[in-house]
Amino acid sequence: MINPATLPQELNGVISSYLNENEQNNMFNSSKSLRNDGQFYKRIKLNKKNTLQFFRNKEFRNKILSRCEQPEKQIYLNASRSYITDEELKILKIIKVYTLDLSHCSNVKDVSALYGVHTLDLRWTKVNDVSALGGVHTLYLGGCDNVTDVSALDGVHTLHLLNCINVRDVSALGGVHTLNLRLGKNVTAVSA
Repeated sequence: MINPATLPQELNGVISSYLNENEQNNMFNSSKSLRNDGQFYKRIKLNKKNTLQFFRNKEFRNKILSRCEQPEKQIYLNASRSYITDEELKILKIIKVYTLDLSHCSNVKDVSALYGVHTLDLRWTKVNDVSALGGVHTLYLGGCDNVTDVSALDGVHTLHLLNCINVRDVSALGGVHTLNLRLGKNVTAVSA
């Protein structure tokens, strides 16, 4: 098996552009390193328990951050199916992370602090305003029934809008590189 960490960055970029998120993770996990900007960065993946501790315990958070050269390229947080709150997420206005999984977090409504996350999973949350997320690289919004306006997401590279039954107009998303749609029957505006 080829170690992706030994490949030129440009080639890794080309290869990963053809892979879904899980395949990308598998590719880079095989090397235990993530290559960005011509340098190697050790990934720090936190499970749900440690992710919640990252948000709730400043001493623990500082310990994790002290092990990072660039947290925005190294830290992977999984808070899926947890009771994390909007208030706890506000720390991400200051600290940037690479990946944040908030899928099935019923308390999450305000995502305005998450604009700096590279890959953000908000599937099956109660989020309604996604206007601050136009700079997110990869965004998952499956089952977000409260989302109605996605016009601000034109800058997202990869956008997954699956079963967002109240999204009616996707005509403003012409700048999205990869758009994965499965919307309700009431879509009124789609353009290339």
